[in-house]
Amino acid sequence: MDVYSRRNVTNKNAAELMQVTATKKQLSDNNILKGDIFFTPTSETADDIGHCYVIEENLQNTVYSYHLMRYRPFKNSYYLSFPNFAFETKHVRKQMELLAQGVQRFVLSKSQLESINICIPKLKEQEKIAKLFTNLDYVITLHQRKPIPF
Repeated sequence: MDVYSRRNVTNKNAAELMQVTATKKQLSDNNILKGDIFFTPTSETADDIGHCYVIEENLQNTVYSYHLMRYRPFKNSYYLSFPNFAFETKHVRKQMELLAQGVQRFVLSKSQLESINICIPKLKEQEKIAKLFTNLDYVITLHQRKPIPF
């Protein structure tokens, strides 16, 4: 749900996450590094599959759930927060919906996710886009918190 709700997970609030035991191998195989992109690969409906969130710092002694799919892009292929917006475009979301398979529960496989076409501008453009949408999200959140006068 943290990925689905786009909760910003950091070392400061990681203690609020579910506490589990993990072996050294699990800590190594399922570690979480700055820039990792996590996707929700299953949903009850095809149109609600594939939501993503980028982790913005290395998370110490933290592992991700098998309910998520991790994508670790090559270094400097994305501006850090750009995928948060790029993978939520109508173009990308529609591809995920069409690729999702299932009846009662829909699933998107790793190979299906890797087959999605996405337009990736140059890093400077990604930075501008990400900063614009991050600021818009912030302003929207502020306005949603304001009480509405009667």
